[in-house]
Amino acid sequence: MNILDAARKTIAEHGMISGGDAVLAGVSGGADSLCLLHILICLREELGFTLTAAHLNHCLRGAESDADEQLVRKICEDWGVTLHVHRTNCADAAKALGIGLEECGRVLRYEFFGGLAAGGKIALAHTLSDRTETLLFNLARGTSLRGLRSIPYTRVVCNANVIRPLLDVTRAQVEEYCAKNGIAYTVDSTNADVKYARNRIRHNIMPEMRRINPHFELAFLRMFDAVSEDAEYLQAEAADLAAQAGEAAHIQTAPLIAAAPPVLHRALRKILSARGLPISRESIMRLEAVLPGGRASLGDGMCAVSRRGMLSFQAENPVEAKPWRLTMSLGENPIPTQPGGVFRTIECALIPANKLRETINSPNRKEKVAFALDYGIIKGIATFRGREPGDKIRIAGRGCSKSLRKLFGESGLDTRERQRRIILADDDGILWLEGFGVAERAQITADAREVLVGQLRQNTEEQN
Repeated sequence: MNILDAARKTIAEHGMISGGDAVLAGVSGGADSLCLLHILICLREELGFTLTAAHLNHCLRGAESDADEQLVRKICEDWGVTLHVHRTNCADAAKALGIGLEECGRVLRYEFFGGLAAGGKIALAHTLSDRTETLLFNLARGTSLRGLRSIPYTRVVCNANVIRPLLDVTRAQVEEYCAKNGIAYTVDSTNADVKYARNRIRHNIMPEMRRINPHFELAFLRMFDAVSEDAEYLQAEAADLAAQAGEAAHIQTAPLIAAAPPVLHRALRKILSARGLPISRESIMRLEAVLPGGRASLGDGMCAVSRRGMLSFQAENPVEAKPWRLTMSLGENPIPTQPGGVFRTIECALIPANKLRETINSPNRKEKVAFALDYGIIKGIATFRGREPGDKIRIAGRGCSKSLRKLFGESGLDTRERQRRIILADDDGILWLEGFGVAERAQITADAREVLVGQLRQNTEEQN
């Protein structure tokens, strides 16, 4: 199969381009990127997409970098492709960010391309040879199935869809295509510098692999396909397991304990990721060990607690909530920010009891109704506050009183979440507890004349 047909096949199999798509090709001036640009031009009319190009001059090689830019400018002009060029001092940026030149260059390119693509497609010229080198690099550091898959065909970066149409063809095929089509390209002099690990793989290990099997890259391609199938199946099983365990503040441990390790570990990764918690092999192993019961540190000041078949997460040394009280008033009531919380507001209003249903179902209501209770039963001054020692509530419909400590424990709320819960109380005790409901004595009956309605709004900015 020639390289044009191979790219056409890759694009179709992975749904990379649809009619009407806007495709931005990243062009460095090397053989791979110019080959990709030429192929996209050949396929543009057939697949019905628009095409532009982008070149980032990293300003790392002086006149050589400038020559790359000029070549890309001339070729895009000759081929009738709109080109966007940006110059940046990658060395200074790497120093400022405290990262290596290669990593910094990658970050800068994705930021530049992502800004131009604006949600469209970014076509990059990684080849099967790049994918093989990345695999060998991952193997040297130790890897999982994810690392064995190496470079993916597609991914989302900076709100744009990255596609790699040449990922099934080798660098040798690319150079042959350029020679056949008279495409002049530049060669980055740093590619010969073996102080970079990837270059040592390219110049020392890849030739040895070819001596063992002249077609080893194609053999690796078969392996990539097989590994990808296995990984996708396990990821789907893990997603089902994580959903079965639950997405609330507390998670059922029984389905997790019963799962096979390959599925369990991926599900635990999803659970940690969904909560913004530290993800590492060590944190996943610690989380697995604590599932039957106990407590384990996850790093970054967070820990996992498994109790009575429920798993929750909390700060290892939780910040004590400062006692607070706010006299309830009609209109907006700004709720003080609690540890791990955000600035919230409760807007209170009095309405006739016979207008309650109409008010709650009004299409003009923007915020969620947090509570609705009989205003006539309030004793003394109503206040919003946080949890206090000895608090208890008889929730409407439950038929018994419980301390908040027991109620929170049964619900699996972690310390931080307990501190965030809002209470509305009067002189006789709690009227409403956020997330649990109103007290039995405050529920609306046929005798109610006025109803106090509270709408909870979560603000986007912290309270000053």
